[in-house]
Amino acid sequence: STNNAAFGAVECPSALFAKGLKTYGTRTYISHDNKPHTAEMVVGFDKEKFKNTCLAGKNSPTYNPSLCNFDAIANELFKADEKWESRDLLYDAFKCHGKLHGWIPALQQKQMSCNRFGKNSTSRDYVGGTLKVGCTCKLDITPLVKEKYFATKESKKASYKDIWDEPVMIRNANCEHGGSCMPGKQNLIAATQRAGGYLNELPDITMFTLCNLFEQDGKLSTSLIKKVVGPVWPKNKVFTKNNVFNIRVRVKRSLAAFKSANGDYEDFKQMVNASDLLSGIDDEVSLNDDEAVEMAQSLWAEVMNDVDKDEVLFSFIDYLELISVRAKGFVYELAEDKTKVGRKRVVGVIWQTATMRKNFELFGDFIGLDMMKRGINKLLWPYAAVAMYDDMRQLCLACEGVLCGERTDMYQFIANFLASSTPERTLEDVKIVAGDAFFNQELIERLGFSNATLILDRWHLLDSGLQKMFGNSGYSKLSGHLIRMVESNSESEFDSYYASAHVLLTSMERRDGELEKTLKKFGDTRKNFVSYCIAAIPGNRGLLGNANSEQNHSSALAYLNDGVKGKNYYCQHLTTLIKDLLHREQWKRNKTNALIFKLNQELSIEKARLSMAPATDTNTDLITAADKLNNNSYQRYKGSRNRADAELCVSSDICPLTQETVIKVSSVKHPDAPPRIFHSVTDRCKCHGRLKEDDMCAHEIKANGGFQISFFKTCHLKRECVEGSLSGWAPPTTRPIDEIIGYEAVSTPALTVPQSEQEDGTDFLVGTPEDGVVNKHENAAALPMDCFPEKTGKCKPLDTHAVKTVLSQVSAAYGRVGEDLQFEMSALVLQLQELLTVDPNKSKTVISHSGYSVKQPNQSLISSQPKGRLMPQHEIRSKNASKNVNRLIQNLGMKQVVVRNEAVEVELNGRNVTHCSFCKEESHAFTTCPNREAFKMNAREYILSSNLKFATNQQALRSRIGSMPHSLAQKVEGLSYLGRLDKTQLRSNFVLHEARIMVDKTMYYHVSFLNEHAQPGEKSWISWDVMNTIITHSNVKRKFVFDKTITHKQGWIHQNVSASSVGLLGVASVSNDGNAVLSFHDTSKRKSPSSSSVVTDKPQHEQEASKPSTPKRLYRVASEKEQALSKPS
Repeated sequence: STNNAAFGAVECPSALFAKGLKTYGTRTYISHDNKPHTAEMVVGFDKEKFKNTCLAGKNSPTYNPSLCNFDAIANELFKADEKWESRDLLYDAFKCHGKLHGWIPALQQKQMSCNRFGKNSTSRDYVGGTLKVGCTCKLDITPLVKEKYFATKESKKASYKDIWDEPVMIRNANCEHGGSCMPGKQNLIAATQRAGGYLNELPDITMFTLCNLFEQDGKLSTSLIKKVVGPVWPKNKVFTKNNVFNIRVRVKRSLAAFKSANGDYEDFKQMVNASDLLSGIDDEVSLNDDEAVEMAQSLWAEVMNDVDKDEVLFSFIDYLELISVRAKGFVYELAEDKTKVGRKRVVGVIWQTATMRKNFELFGDFIGLDMMKRGINKLLWPYAAVAMYDDMRQLCLACEGVLCGERTDMYQFIANFLASSTPERTLEDVKIVAGDAFFNQELIERLGFSNATLILDRWHLLDSGLQKMFGNSGYSKLSGHLIRMVESNSESEFDSYYASAHVLLTSMERRDGELEKTLKKFGDTRKNFVSYCIAAIPGNRGLLGNANSEQNHSSALAYLNDGVKGKNYYCQHLTTLIKDLLHREQWKRNKTNALIFKLNQELSIEKARLSMAPATDTNTDLITAADKLNNNSYQRYKGSRNRADAELCVSSDICPLTQETVIKVSSVKHPDAPPRIFHSVTDRCKCHGRLKEDDMCAHEIKANGGFQISFFKTCHLKRECVEGSLSGWAPPTTRPIDEIIGYEAVSTPALTVPQSEQEDGTDFLVGTPEDGVVNKHENAAALPMDCFPEKTGKCKPLDTHAVKTVLSQVSAAYGRVGEDLQFEMSALVLQLQELLTVDPNKSKTVISHSGYSVKQPNQSLISSQPKGRLMPQHEIRSKNASKNVNRLIQNLGMKQVVVRNEAVEVELNGRNVTHCSFCKEESHAFTTCPNREAFKMNAREYILSSNLKFATNQQALRSRIGSMPHSLAQKVEGLSYLGRLDKTQLRSNFVLHEARIMVDKTMYYHVSFLNEHAQPGEKSWISWDVMNTIITHSNVKRKFVFDKTITHKQGWIHQNVSASSVGLLGVASVSNDGNAVLSFHDTSKRKSPSSSSVVTDKPQHEQEASKPSTPKRLYRVASEKEQALSKPS
């Protein structure tokens, strides 16, 4: 505001109002010359009138904002050469003005000033920014009475002491706030926090209560401190963990005074400073602060106290109705089950405050949809919200509520509510919707987001989504390809991995058509999850999933559980839940306001610095941008502007196709890079840097010559605080408050069967428990041999397999039946969906007198809700592994905390060096080894170990070798092969490339052994008995085998092996039709002991010891004669 103290001869209303606050009188005082002086001075100041007129937070009937021009009031109150009765009176008026205007006064000997007066002298980075920002508001005062005294008895020169209780005079007055000081609510909060005002001005009755509780219990929990201090804490100040700590320390220090007062409040009050925290604008409520939050607390106690146990279930409807009547911008809507005829059955509720509406208008380009299935309310309805990130990457909401389940109709209800409550942004304006695997692109468009692109959450997709999509078998084959496709940064990179995966599937000996179809669908829907596709969407914010919704769920749980993370102990009635969620909205808003204030302070300092710098084109352009943009947008613009000046050049050219003049922006740093072409200055660039935040990139800045406000959206512009919006909101029609409350619970009567129906012959069991239960059908068929009799007489439901079978049959036949039958089946499906929402056997229907009904779960169902959060598989494995000493964790160089049964925790130090057991490289484990993943791209992996986790792999490998495709030798040829291996090769991992049948009906295998760094050596042929030896692995240490024969090659043929003969690797021979078969004859008479080593359960070293002595040679080249001699009989 500006100083309007006088306009011509007419004083402004604010100045006249300020003049009426002061009371003048005549006073006589003795100056330092011992002469009496009589003067007119200010002897009183009406502080209450000032507050009631200029502070709206108290709902004063005399509040008049037209009289609250604070600059004009200050210039009238504090005039130079004006006398005041005492310094305390002057400082009291000065302080009251600061509280209402939004700044904190500082008092020194002969100076009163804003505490942001002067220059910054500390390098510490505070949340609210630096304190000293060059403010110019200052009063110089001088005492009119001084006391003469001598320092010592021998002193001859007299000294004078200022007497501040006597009249003082304002010598100089400057009431303008200069520099970067911007009086206001957030300025008051930041300055008070830095001055320690929120701790020092805590009311004495609050301190007395905390001291009393601390003495009785011996501790003060965080939740207890918040509950006691909350009623006297300013509404716009975030209650931080630092505030909790400081209050706890002050209570401990005040405990001595409390004990000395012997529990008497009056004596205790004299020992501590009485104060009032709620006297400034930091407790004031406006539209931007959401009046709904203010209404929530005051109405909650009123509603909860006026209803009994069952009526509480419906009190949330009236609670929301009362808030919507009294709070501007607040709307809510009940979700009703439209499939039921008769009374209206409530299945959910959702609401939106004025702040949420503004959030959606500003940041609704990118939204996240999800539900949190936690028992945080008595109806066990999941929590739902539309989550977003603001310009500072802070969480904000468009609406929130609780709905009966994660269903399509519930998400449709949310979309319809958004469309009706926020007309400024239609659903067609939303560009990106992030969600989990519940959604697909078709569903997003059906909800109303017709122009939005679905982004599947990256974390959920990699954690479990791909495995569910392709199945366990398909995922094990393609996991390496799929992960690389998801993380591809270019189309060519994606296509290469996709082609490799397609070749892998189509070259298998037994092709899986369903898996190939799934891979094709995966490639067709790439725009929903692949990195390069997401980067091409305008306004993607650099996000790869639904992080905003996940953060919102974690934030809500932590807030509702008083800061406890990972567990949920909160389960309240909907009315209480709504009240707490609205307070959480206030808490988030206050935190965001503090951050906005800090960033605006930094931006104002940046403008002042640029103003003092040379007036170059760049600096002038940056000043214009800093005046319009918010801090984050300005920093991005400044970086792009600097890049445009340093690395880019602009030129004009003629387009060869249209013969139009175009603007070319080329790179000086990379002259070979293709230039960016702009047909006009309004064309938008398609580089990833611009698409990420949808603002100006370096190319556009160079093409346009600087800052263009039209290229920025509203969310990029500067704002002073979190705002609310009333756009499209209309005051609701009110109902009489006396008629709102009043419901009665009606339990559903138990179903009774008429006597006639009980005796109609449907009961097939007769007899008594003593005689045994006898079936009326005496000629019942005997039980088959594989069917075991029931152990009890209890009736049992269908097992899981039977239910899956029926549902799959129904699903398959649904499209072929008639429309009438489809309607009946649809009704049954909706009943199944309802059963999955709330168990009817563990709930009752509660009905209100106005026609609403809900399903109320019983206490056992509520108590059975999981307390912990859902954990991914890797966290579950890590938690289970922490119960035992795990050498693998130590080998990775990490510490491990082992929990014993006695609840004793032992910390084990990790080893210094971390090596991969596959490639021996440091800093990663074999599970994340890139070399291993490269081998798995075109081969099937078998991990051999005696560990139970890999126990079945050796049998699977033997079955594979017994049935793998092979090639045929075209002529009689001498094949150089390894008949024996050295110890290094026996222990090495290896790759199997090919199997070949020779003309003499002998099987050989083409392999390459990997060294300790996972590098393949020269390919070699080995005999079938050597293969038998190297796949017999009985050690715990893992051995990796990669089978590349899964990629079928031209000329290969398949083996015909019976299922009963693939369990062991025996003698290989060829049948008359040219196909290889396995025979298991007695091999004890074979010449070479190594060739006759049939698979055994003995350990490897025992097998080696049992062999007769043979010449010590590493390999041999077999001649045709030797091959004939060694050929099995």
